[in-house]
Amino acid sequence: MPSRKIEALKEAAIQKAKDSALRVNKALENMIKQGQIISFKSVAQSANVSTAYLYKQPDLRSRIENLRDH
Repeated sequence: MPSRKIEALKEAAIQKAKDSALRVNKALENMIKQGQIISFKSVAQSANVSTAYLYKQPDLRSRIENLRDH
């Protein structure tokens, strides 16, 4: 019985991470199209995630750093 709950929690966490990454990528696409300034703070606000989350995700962090510098 407890293993079902644990599995459900794990699946929920995985889905939450996917949703967050999707929101960040959509926010970046929109910001690029609109010519907005890209920073960790602006992306976090646009995607409704924390800046800490962005810094902890290597792929997203790298993408933001590259876009920020251009």
